[in-house]
Amino acid sequence: MLELTNYQFYGKGMPIIPIRMMSGAGSDGYPSPVPGYYDDSISLDKNLIRNPDFTYLMAAVGDSMIDAGILPGTWIVVDRSVEPVNDCIVVAHIDGELTVKYYNRTSDACFLIPANPMYQHIQITDLMNFVVWGVVIHIIATVKPVNYIRFS
Repeated sequence: MLELTNYQFYGKGMPIIPIRMMSGAGSDGYPSPVPGYYDDSISLDKNLIRNPDFTYLMAAVGDSMIDAGILPGTWIVVDRSVEPVNDCIVVAHIDGELTVKYYNRTSDACFLIPANPMYQHIQITDLMNFVVWGVVIHIIATVKPVNYIRFS
């Protein structure tokens, strides 16, 4: 039924990797490595995650959300403590499978909507075992080269 079944979960115990932060806004030119140009290092997990006990990093598979910028191999940060609202992206558990879709609930229906015209909307029915597993709060994508980032 759904094409997304093999997610890799990364939760507690992930290493904290400090990254040097540059002052000022980025430009499309080459930054000058002037002394003092760098601020203190930052920790992406501290800046991207509010609820560490309920937040997971998942590697996306499939192509149902490509128009939302979620390509195969894209990392999504999912917070299980966030309540879904219309038009947010959720990780949903339907009949034993995980899927990532836009969430839309009306007074009489609930839909999961892909971001790829090749896929149909999923209307949630009473016959389905359905739960919103978490809400996507960040999308982390590798631009190029594709083999630059390796997580094992």
